[in-house]
Amino acid sequence: MSQISSNHHGDMQTLLSDEKPQSIQSRGVVSRLAVDVFAAFAASLTCAPFVSLVDQAITLHAAESETLISAFLRNACAALRRPVVFFSAMPFRWLCIVYTSTFAAANGANTLSAARHASPKMPVLAASTAANMTSCIAKDRAFARMFGAVAPTALPLGSYALFFTRDVLSMAFVFTVPVLAAEALRARGKNSPRIELAVQIGAPVA
Repeated sequence: MSQISSNHHGDMQTLLSDEKPQSIQSRGVVSRLAVDVFAAFAASLTCAPFVSLVDQAITLHAAESETLISAFLRNACAALRRPVVFFSAMPFRWLCIVYTSTFAAANGANTLSAARHASPKMPVLAASTAANMTSCIAKDRAFARMFGAVAPTALPLGSYALFFTRDVLSMAFVFTVPVLAAEALRARGKNSPRIELAVQIGAPVA
């Protein structure tokens, strides 16, 4: 009996010791995913203001009301004078949603791929494309309701196909092509720590 009891106790200890690393690893993945979302939101706050100002300047320039530079500078000065109004405006908030969801999807796919010891290239491309496409369509529909002169109508299927093609190419050049190019350069002996940054900046965005 004592031998059976000791064997049973040893089996339980082995089971608990096997479960503990798994639970620790799961908590580590969850914490990294939380950091991914926070990093995505922080990144969106750095690029959304500039993109919002550029979008407004392009709209005003297209209406031939003023030049592109003057429209950008005027909107930038207005944003500096009234930052609360600028950052609480619906266009800026929608841009933050688009960038945060896209970056969070890419970061999360990369983290989950690393946890499973799998290549992140296709998961990152698929996740970022899905997040960017859905959030951009939602943003465009909201903008059509807010600023459109007529009631919005349903998009034809061909438009969705164009959205999908555009977003796949965009996300590929943002997240996938720089990684592949950096790997190719390292294979040729280019081991600079700034390779990925240089390729990221130099890669054309569709």
